[in-house]
Amino acid sequence: MIRLNLVTLHIFFFLCTIFFFEKVDHTNLALSLLISFLILNEYFNDKFYFLTANKIFLIGGYYYLVIFPVFYSIGFIKAETFVSSDLTLACVVSLFSITGYIIGRNIYLSYSPNINYNYRNNIYDFQGFGKRKIDSFVLTIFFIISTILMLLSNSIAPFLNLSLLVILFSYTYLTVKNQKLKNLLLLAIFAYSAFITLSISGSRVDLIKIFISSLFLYLFLSKKRIKITYVLFFLSIGFIGVIYITVMRTWSLEADLGVDNIFGAFTVIFNRNNGLLGLVLALGDIGIAYDNLIYLIRELNLSGLLMGSTLIRPLLILIPRSLWASKPLDTQTLIVEKRLGEGLSEFGGGTSQSVTLSGDFFWNFSYFGAFMGFLFFGFLIMFFDKKTHYCNSLSSLILIGVSIPFFFVVWRGAFSSQLIYTLFSIMPLLGLILIHKIFKEFKISINKN
Repeated sequence: MIRLNLVTLHIFFFLCTIFFFEKVDHTNLALSLLISFLILNEYFNDKFYFLTANKIFLIGGYYYLVIFPVFYSIGFIKAETFVSSDLTLACVVSLFSITGYIIGRNIYLSYSPNINYNYRNNIYDFQGFGKRKIDSFVLTIFFIISTILMLLSNSIAPFLNLSLLVILFSYTYLTVKNQKLKNLLLLAIFAYSAFITLSISGSRVDLIKIFISSLFLYLFLSKKRIKITYVLFFLSIGFIGVIYITVMRTWSLEADLGVDNIFGAFTVIFNRNNGLLGLVLALGDIGIAYDNLIYLIRELNLSGLLMGSTLIRPLLILIPRSLWASKPLDTQTLIVEKRLGEGLSEFGGGTSQSVTLSGDFFWNFSYFGAFMGFLFFGFLIMFFDKKTHYCNSLSSLILIGVSIPFFFVVWRGAFSSQLIYTLFSIMPLLGLILIHKIFKEFKISINKN
């Protein structure tokens, strides 16, 4: 369904920019606003009451495919590594992607039984983990072992931290009856996970996952309808956390900042990036990601396509690189290697850089890859959201809660790496569920006495 108010809003914005700004790239602005409309129209047509994978995915798409070209088109962003016609091709690839996604969702809806959007499951009737007294004992042991392992190894901390957040958050919501105590405990669980991320992991992506999983679980379990204000609030808090991580990391690595406190470090980094917009472009990966997307579209030919080699990396994870030196790398690493000789993106650096999800599929199979890859995602996400809608088991819910951040961070990429990281986060929970089933099968429990 096409929402006429969104059409009017985008036309009004286009006319206002032409009237109020002197140098406007009309073609790219029009294409960018078309992409914006398609994403927002699909977002507001989502009839599920909870924070769906579709909504999360579309927010990521808007962030990575709309913000940069719109600001470039009205002259707020200057670039030396590409020209207007290069940006136009990137917008076309984005249109291929979003169109494929919309078609994929509609294909699923066409062949799937009708969905009862008014259905509300009673979370207190959930089956699976959490229904037996022994589960609290198992969860306590899981918490202790996970905390010790996170303190001992920074490499596994992100996976255990997300798993621990999801299971503690879900279990607490379902077992604690007092509402004030429940909210206090949920806030403490969130703060604990955020602290682990900030102090041990130090990864912006990991912090984003914590926010997304927490927001999804709270809205799903409380049956509160998702409001754009909730999303904006969490995004704002998340962005502050991302800035904190980046400033701390830069301050610790660069001795030449010449400051002795975090506020001074922030001021230096803020001025270095020429203000708030430059800070967002640099720290939020938008500028780097879109610049790399443009680079791929401009420079690639048929011989340079990856032909699916990066997409199948999750199937090769058990093969050590010592046995297969030429095992495929992900696109985050490949783009740095490819651009190293001629200079990296003018919007930032780093040893791994985003090419956006559109760039991931484009690098493998060109325009066909961008369209078909997103068609598959549209089909998959619609299937995922339907299963979530009818979820009636805490065991299933915790697996969904760990998986759902993937649909945002996959835009940052690389697709294969984020899929592997998600599977790693799921593995501890599968072990927990397996122990629960073993105890249930052998009727092991804790007596009241």
